[in-house]
Amino acid sequence: MPYRKILVIKTRAIGDTVIWTSALAALRKAYPEAEIHALTYGMNRDILLNSLLIDKLHLVDAKSKTDFVKKLWQLRKEKFDLLLGFHVSGSLCKFAWLTGAKEIVLHHHSLQRTPFLSSKKVPHAGELEDAITRDYRVLEAIGLPATKHELTQIDLKSEEKEFAQKLTREKIIAAGGDPDKKRFVFLPGASYSLKIYPKDLWVQTVKKIRDEGVFQPLVLCDQKLSKEWNMPALCKELGVPLIDDVSLRQFISLISTGAITLSNDSSPGHISVALDVRTHFLFGPACIGDWFCYDPNRHTYHRVDVPCRIQGPRDREQFQFCTVTECSHHSCMRKIDLSGIKAW
Repeated sequence: MPYRKILVIKTRAIGDTVIWTSALAALRKAYPEAEIHALTYGMNRDILLNSLLIDKLHLVDAKSKTDFVKKLWQLRKEKFDLLLGFHVSGSLCKFAWLTGAKEIVLHHHSLQRTPFLSSKKVPHAGELEDAITRDYRVLEAIGLPATKHELTQIDLKSEEKEFAQKLTREKIIAAGGDPDKKRFVFLPGASYSLKIYPKDLWVQTVKKIRDEGVFQPLVLCDQKLSKEWNMPALCKELGVPLIDDVSLRQFISLISTGAITLSNDSSPGHISVALDVRTHFLFGPACIGDWFCYDPNRHTYHRVDVPCRIQGPRDREQFQFCTVTECSHHSCMRKIDLSGIKAW
C-alpha cells in the first residue's frame, strides 16, 4: 500500500532512540515520498534534530502520561494513513486510536501477542531478539523485509562538524597533545552507575592509549560524572584533554571527531556507532543480546560471564542480565581486562 503520511512512535531512552534510526532508515528507503512524522520524548530531540529520515518531529514530556495522551489526540488533525509503534508503552496500546490513523501497527516487547489495537499482526511477538530486529518486526508487519538492517544514523550539519573540530583541536593543543593524530575518544559516563567501568581501570586504559602514542586520547563526559571523579584534575594529571560542559547536540558532534571510541553500555556508544565511528562497548549488568546489535567486524563488545548475572534464560547467556542497584564487588566490570585492547 502506498502510504502517504506515516506517524512513527517510540518513547524510550536516548540509546533506544539512536537504535530506532535503523528502522527509520529502512522505512524512508521504502517510502521516499511519504511524509514521516516522529513522536518521542523531549530528551531525544537532539538525536532526531535535522534528521533526513523524518519530515517532522513531535515531542512529549517523559514524565507525563497526560501530555502523551493529549499529544496523540492533537495529532489526529494530521490524518495519518499509518501509525507504527515501536517498543510501545501500555499507554500507546490503550490510546493509539486517538490519532485516528487508518492503520495501526504496535509492538510491545514483553507481550507474547500483538496488542489488541494493532491492525496487523507483528511476527515473533515476545521473542528474545536484539533491539534493531525488534524494530524491524514492526516494518515486517507492513510487508517490508527484515533480513537486511540499515545502519543507524545521526545527521549533523557542516557547521556542527566544524565547531567540533575547532573545539577539540583547541583542547588538545591546550593539553599539550597532537591535534593531527587520529583520536581515541573515551566516553566514561552512563546513566546507571553499575554500567560504568571502574575509575581505576578506566585510568589504566587511558594511560595505555596515551603511552602507546598511536592515537590522541580525548575524554568526553557529562558534568555529573566529571564532578564525581574530579575529572579536570584527573585529566590534567594524565595530560589528556577533557570536554565536559557542552549540550547533548554538541556532545554528539564531538564524538564524530573520533577514529575510535570506548564506551560503557550506554547512549554515547550507540551515538558513536550512528556516527560511523568504530566503537568498543563495555558490558556489565545488561545483556548483549538486547543491546549489542551491530556488525562485530566494525564494532566490538567486552563482556565476561559472571555467576551473579542471574536474570534471563539460563540457556541463552547473551540474554542474561542483572538488576541490582548496589554491588560490593562489581565483578561484571572489574573482570573485564582491556590490557590487550586493539584499536584496529
